Amino acid sequence: MKDEVITGIREAADFLGCGEITIYRMIKRSEFPKPIEEFGMNTKATKVIRVWRKKDLEAFKPQMRRRGNPNLAK
Repeated sequence: MKDEVITGIREAADFLGCGEITIYRMIKRSEFPKPIEEFGMNTKATKVIRVWRKKDLEAFKPQMRRRGNPNLAK
């Protein structure tokens, strides 16, 4: 059986109950789980599409709550 995946920053943010900017900040600080795949290039013309395993982000939810906002990742 194939793992369910979360594709893109917006979908990850919706899944975790936070903003996209929060995800970008955590990625920049190496605080967010590494994606299993990345497509594209980070340029103005082309976006990077990241893919995470849903179970990896589910496991990350408790860390989101510990970041100080109890409303995140309920």
